Order: sequence, then C-alpha cells, then structure tokens
Amino acid sequence: MSTNLGGVVVGLIALASVGSGYQATGNPVVGFMRRLARESSRNVVGEAESMPLDKWSFKATPQVMSFGEIMAHIADDNNQSCRAIAGANTQTPITPKPSDARDQVIAGLKLSFAFCDSALSKVDDSQLGKNVSYYGESASLGRVLIGLANDWGSHYSQAAVYLRLNGILPPTARPRQ
Repeated sequence: MSTNLGGVVVGLIALASVGSGYQATGNPVVGFMRRLARESSRNVVGEAESMPLDKWSFKATPQVMSFGEIMAHIADDNNQSCRAIAGANTQTPITPKPSDARDQVIAGLKLSFAFCDSALSKVDDSQLGKNVSYYGESASLGRVLIGLANDWGSHYSQAAVYLRLNGILPPTARPRQ
C-alpha cells in the first residue's frame, strides 16, 4: 500500500468514526478501533453462541469454510493481528483449531478478542506509521488495523448468512432489549 493511499484509508476510517457518532479525541483512529473491537467481540461471540452444536459444521456450499472453521479462523486472525499490534515478543492466547469442540472454539474466540482489547489499549494514533511484523512481512500499524477491521466485518457477514440459512437471526438483526 502506498503512503498516500494508506493515509487516505486511515483518513476515511477517522471520518467514518466521526460520522458514526464516535466522538473524536486525540486518537480518533485507534479509539474507533477499540470501540469496533468491543462491538465485533459482542457480535461475533454472539453468533458463535447462537449456532447450535449440530449446525457447527454447516457450510453454505461444499467449497467454503464451515461455521466452526470461520470462528476458529477469526480467533487465529485476531491473535496474529493483535500480536503485530502488541509486539512480536507478546505471548498470544492459544488459538483454537477448527476440529476443537464448540465450547473450546468459543472460549478461544473470547480470549482472542480480550487479547485485541489489551493490544489496542497500548497504542495510539501517533504509531499508525510504525512498521510491525504482520504475517511474516513488514507492515504499518495502520495497515494492520485496516486489515483487522476488514476481517471482522467480512467474517461477521459471512457467519450471519450461515445463521440465517439455518433460521437464526444474527446479533445485529435482533430487536434491541
């Protein structure tokens, strides 16, 4: 990603955060990511807990990941991405395997979001251009944040379709209590 394009994307995230009702502070990008992490945790864990055990291996088509594989993948991506945010020497939670029991995957998913909360609490917007190790490559912290936000949105949507195909409303479609 070029520096100019990266700046545009980070700027768009900052504008989106202001437009979504988020009050900008000295760290509008990282502050928004912290809020997004909490919302994504609530929604993704809510999806995982909503899918019955007998549907955990459900696939929309034979070529795609099962619901359980999606949940384990999200936990893995959280751990990899948030390790890049926290620093390469940071101890990451154990990543669940798709073959693990449903409860183990849900527990691992919760731990991965808690790990991201911790990692995000230690950074601020002044570090967005800092290079970190991300999936074996050098990337800016801003790129890692954008990738993480993108993954949360796309995998939440993917799992929401799986829930709907099984007659279950995803968390964001349920009436507010």
